[in-house]
Amino acid sequence: MYLEERLDKLEAENAELRQRVESLEKHGADRFLTVTEAAQKLNCSASAIYSKVKSGEIYATRKAGGIKIPMAQFFEQEKKVVKLPEKKKKAPQTLKEQVFG
Repeated sequence: MYLEERLDKLEAENAELRQRVESLEKHGADRFLTVTEAAQKLNCSASAIYSKVKSGEIYATRKAGGIKIPMAQFFEQEKKVVKLPEKKKKAPQTLKEQVFG
């Protein structure tokens, strides 16, 4: 019975992925943009795109010697990049605080 449940789950995931691929192909999301092209599409400067790539807001990869940005990430609605706030570092404790609390 466990194998049947697992198989059903995998078939459902497969169907969902096929639908997602079809929708991305309709939008031309299998294309990659250069930084300049992405800046033109998003109406901002190339330096803004570079900073967003560096911060992780925009995913990019290096292909054919330059930074390429997949268009698919702009069509993903369920999966959004969320940057978590950094944890504040505690000030180093003195030896007395470490021992006695």
